[in-house]
Amino acid sequence: MSLRSFTKLYALAKAGDTQALLVHLAELAAEYPEDKDPPNWALVAAAEENQLETVATLLEHGANVEGASERTHIRPLWKAAKRGHLEMVKLLVSKGANIESTDKLGLSALDYAKRYSNSNVVEYLESLR
Repeated sequence: MSLRSFTKLYALAKAGDTQALLVHLAELAAEYPEDKDPPNWALVAAAEENQLETVATLLEHGANVEGASERTHIRPLWKAAKRGHLEMVKLLVSKGANIESTDKLGLSALDYAKRYSNSNVVEYLESLR
């Protein structure tokens, strides 16, 4: 995928422009049929910006709740927890996000929520343990 296409994908996802994002994803699928990660990258960006409708739509269209397969060090759940987006965290968990997954440093969504003082997310994630 070109840098321009990737930048547009992120911008649409972060802005929550769901319809334009779906059109762009269809264009990318036609242009790069072997690349299955664009919806997953969009999911990471939308989760970070708390775009609930966009995330729900991407998941309905087959995005992987764990994010992009080639970048296992970036998870939508970690981004949402870091930013304190409780409803997003709940949505991702309800769709199967692994609350125990950790990054290269061994940090989980709970660790990110604690590190960034997001007590509402900490409380919720701890209630799931």
